Amino acid sequence: MKKACLHTKLTSQGSSLVEVLLAVTLFGVIATIFVGAIIFGQESTSLAGHRVRANMLVDEGMEAVRNLRDNNFANLSNGTHGLSIDTTWGLSGSFDEVDIFTRTITIEEVDADTKQVTVEVTWQQNQQRDGVASATAYFTNWTTPSGPPPSTGPTIRSAVDLAGAQDGRKIDTQGNYAYVTRAGGNPNFAIIDVSNPDAPNVVGSLNITGGATNGVAVSGNYAYVASSSNQKELVVVDISNPSSPFEAGTLNLPGNADGLSVAVDGTTLYLTRVSSAQDEFYSIDITTPTNPTVLDSLSYSGSINDVHILGSYAYLASTNNSAELVVVDISVPGNLSSAGSYNVAGPTDAISISGYNSTIFLGMNGTGIVSIDVSTPGSPALNTSFGSGIINDLDINNNGTRLYAATDTDGAELAIYDITNPAAPTLEDSVAIGSNDDLNGVVFSSVSSLLYATSDATNAEFMIIEP
Repeated sequence: MKKACLHTKLTSQGSSLVEVLLAVTLFGVIATIFVGAIIFGQESTSLAGHRVRANMLVDEGMEAVRNLRDNNFANLSNGTHGLSIDTTWGLSGSFDEVDIFTRTITIEEVDADTKQVTVEVTWQQNQQRDGVASATAYFTNWTTPSGPPPSTGPTIRSAVDLAGAQDGRKIDTQGNYAYVTRAGGNPNFAIIDVSNPDAPNVVGSLNITGGATNGVAVSGNYAYVASSSNQKELVVVDISNPSSPFEAGTLNLPGNADGLSVAVDGTTLYLTRVSSAQDEFYSIDITTPTNPTVLDSLSYSGSINDVHILGSYAYLASTNNSAELVVVDISVPGNLSSAGSYNVAGPTDAISISGYNSTIFLGMNGTGIVSIDVSTPGSPALNTSFGSGIINDLDINNNGTRLYAATDTDGAELAIYDITNPAAPTLEDSVAIGSNDDLNGVVFSSVSSLLYATSDATNAEFMIIEP
């Protein structure tokens, strides 16, 4: 009996030891799976963020090349280059680096007047492989254009109904995102994913206090917004994570006049304002985007509604009835100087502006568009006037052959003009967006070759148009 009892006792102890070992092993497996899931999730989030930023750098590179081409087609020298920024963009070396990203810009000749440009951004995605983002576009010499291909008819691809009833104001794009300002409400700044043109969706938004948000310009990880707030006429929005934009910096200018429009050229931002006792045009240093500082400013008679940069000059759309176009020398951003002006016939204000090579197009408040030769910036000369109605916004495609006008004309709220000959533009097509609804903003994307527009339609403040 003693032997039997001893055998029973030993068997019980052995079973307990096996159970402990099994429990420890099972716990180890579960812990490994749990820790692995956390690490994998963190890595996936990091990789997604890297790809978003890489796409932004690709788009920034393409827009820099477009700026170089607009200044002089000869700037696009064949080869592989990097980008440099002083006060303006330039090609430098064989690549440039931004944090963990390496960017190359490859320029190849298609023919004497056409260049193929590929912007590629690479980075080490993990220990096993590298990440790559790229885009290719074609740039044509304005001086010998071949003219646009026959139009197959523009169509509205899709639209987005933003929360509330406030109008869409202005718009800019970068990569797969569109950035929209609004006439007020909450939110008054929205980020829209346009990677699927048939199903765009709002991924992020922000309420910028102080009322309406007006002009917007996107560069890198920041959107620069002209605001109606009396405490921050310039708002800098961090868009590095499109789903969570936030105010990263502001600038309070003297007085209470609203900020109306913005344009970015390298590390300098230009902002315009409503007419007041204070200055209406400002150059602002954004070398440190979160801490914008005024470099210089100029006072003008009338509001400056819009600004467009060509080379070393800023062209301003003004409400001054004797100088609707104002030309400013910005070759030294800290020492602005008026270079010239042009008086458009009649008392109508200029409210929008765009340009290409040596031509400026001025959108008027009720009398259509004025084409102006600025080959000599200090002495602008009339090419011609065309179109009709209120021209709320203007943009040009990437080879300078088409002009897109956002208007208030019923049944033709978007007007498309062939500007192969800027002295004799012709209406090529138009798009109707709805009864009593106006287009307020329009921008051509050199990445997707689509138009993005804003309107006052309560169920379609943002839309994508196939030109």
